[in-house]
Amino acid sequence: MDKSKFHLVTYNWLFLLFVFLFLHFWQHISVWYIVGLVTAWLLMLAAGSLFFRWNFYLDAIHHGSRRVKQVALTFDDGPSVQTEALLKILKQENVPAAFFLKGENSTMYRKIVRKAFDENHLLGNHSFSHNVKFTFQNRKSVREDLLKTSHLIEKITGKQPLFFRPPFGVTNPEIAKAANDLNLTVVGWSLRSFDTRYNNAGRLLKRLQQKTRSGDIVLLHDYPEVTLKILPQYIEWLKQNDFQIVSLEQLINKKAYA
Repeated sequence: MDKSKFHLVTYNWLFLLFVFLFLHFWQHISVWYIVGLVTAWLLMLAAGSLFFRWNFYLDAIHHGSRRVKQVALTFDDGPSVQTEALLKILKQENVPAAFFLKGENSTMYRKIVRKAFDENHLLGNHSFSHNVKFTFQNRKSVREDLLKTSHLIEKITGKQPLFFRPPFGVTNPEIAKAANDLNLTVVGWSLRSFDTRYNNAGRLLKRLQQKTRSGDIVLLHDYPEVTLKILPQYIEWLKQNDFQIVSLEQLINKKAYA
């Protein structure tokens, strides 16, 4: 595995820590320099976990080529009771999408998972339960969680997904190691819709129209009602503005299945 920013920063931090310790014991500099260095390190670790697009712990793909007027639509946290309505819109508009599925939900809505697959939408791994505890698990537990989800999707569709989007966009060394163990392509986003926070369809649509750029991976969710309301209008706006809506596989030029 290539060295991540985490490894490079760690090596530099250890070097500085050694220097500060040397100066403390031999030149009697204040211990507060060391406290400050440790505090800065802890803050960096926390920020690296929370700011997904830093690619601090792992290399994730957050967008396609900025030179080509293409975008990919992705939907997290499904399937849900509204996914069928979402699939109907995508079919009417003849538009592909990628669904990052929770294993727990997929167990309840197997027919919808199969339908999404049969209609040529891509299916990715979004962990089994999308629980906060996932971000605190060790490498073995994360790997088992991801395998459980991948095996479920494979059982339903016959295909083993290779795309993985971490729950909440949170990463750490254990998640990075587990994803690497399973040869997963980690996929982020470049345009976050915030459709789970917007209740006003007009404001959500305006945000998407103002923020969309060539190569964007658009993050949406399939359960908010507001998403269903604005999706046909957003797709129409994309087409009118000469954006080609392509599959995530095409946008990032990576295989979606093993």
